[in-house]
Amino acid sequence: MKVGEIMRRYIKLITVSFLLLLLTACLKDQPNKKESSNHLHENHKTSGSTLTTQILQIKKFAEKGKVNSALLSLTQNFNEVEKRWGKPDQVNQVNGGFYATYEREKVTYGYDKEKNIYDIRSYRIELKNLDVGEIRKVLGKPIDERKTSKENIIVYQVNSKYQLKFIINLSSGNVDHISVYNQEWDKRCCSKLMDSNYYLSIKGTSNQLSNIAWTNMAKWRSNAVLLAKKYNEVYVNGPNRKKVALTFDDGPDNINTPAIITALAKHHVKGNFFFIGESVLKYPEVVQSAYEKGDLILSHSYTHDDLTKKSYDEMQTDLLKTEQAIYHVIGKKPAILRPPYGETNQMVISGAHELGYHIVLWSIDTLDWSQMEHENIIKNVLSNVRNGDIILMHSNDDKFETAKAVPTIIEELYKMGFEIVDLSELLNIQAYK
Repeated sequence: MKVGEIMRRYIKLITVSFLLLLLTACLKDQPNKKESSNHLHENHKTSGSTLTTQILQIKKFAEKGKVNSALLSLTQNFNEVEKRWGKPDQVNQVNGGFYATYEREKVTYGYDKEKNIYDIRSYRIELKNLDVGEIRKVLGKPIDERKTSKENIIVYQVNSKYQLKFIINLSSGNVDHISVYNQEWDKRCCSKLMDSNYYLSIKGTSNQLSNIAWTNMAKWRSNAVLLAKKYNEVYVNGPNRKKVALTFDDGPDNINTPAIITALAKHHVKGNFFFIGESVLKYPEVVQSAYEKGDLILSHSYTHDDLTKKSYDEMQTDLLKTEQAIYHVIGKKPAILRPPYGETNQMVISGAHELGYHIVLWSIDTLDWSQMEHENIIKNVLSNVRNGDIILMHSNDDKFETAKAVPTIIEELYKMGFEIVDLSELLNIQAYK
């Protein structure tokens, strides 16, 4: 065999051997389908385990009154937060308390007038990864679940004191934030507002009402008291103290409302005016006069429509439109609402509460819209007055007899030893947002 032929066969043999070694190496590195499937399954299992761990950790911190390990707890004072982080970026007044937001830390603290913390909310970005189904799976059935137009709120009782709330954004389906809430603050707060079980029946009569009208009114009065007992945001009266409040609906106008404002100022009494939004814009100087004399300017809807007959969004739009009208005149937004006709239900209560309102009804109805003589108006007050009464009158354009009755009512209440105060003082709630 020639030398050239031997060299060609040798090179061919080496090349084939190299290719076989390369192919073997590639097959060795390639995982089989079973191994690949097991690897993906393990990744999925780890992801679910991480989510469960995160939810359990949130619950663990909530039991200590915290939203995560780095934050102060519900047992501490907001002054300690300010020492650590300085002044908050924003503070809002909500339902008798204050909410301070720290944007960088993505946390909001709720605290009372004594700076005691009762609510801590976390808006950290990783919360958006939480799955609602996994929350229910890990923590079980919540003690409460409620929806607003924008949110679904899921509430868990983590111990005897604290609640853990997951607030779900309905449009995205993601957790927007969590809240750890101290229920004991509710008890302390409410004990300031009224004595336990001190709920007054609603008084006041008129000989102008038909039997059917009177039956319907008696039913409404009974239901109103039941709502006050059921919802902390609804009031028919104040605490069992020798204090009362004078309230006036349906104004302003340019005759009777100014006369009532003058009578209140002459006797150094603060009144409570539940004004209609469109009338506020019609008589801004009257509204400004009442505000400057110390009277409260409060919400009575924009056009005096029955709020219970509106949709949730329509009702909230009405309240926002009314508060903007009032803000345009006095530079403040009311935090107290009296629904027109006193008509309210769970939808109105929830929607108003979401916007930062308390609902205040009444415990004495002077019926100055029915039996309008000033003698009857005065009698309805003086014959029925009790500690903590909220007295209903009106100040719109046909209430001349009411304007005539107000000075006598004030003078006689003083003689009976009553102190006449505004609703903010009587109920210990904020008048403005």
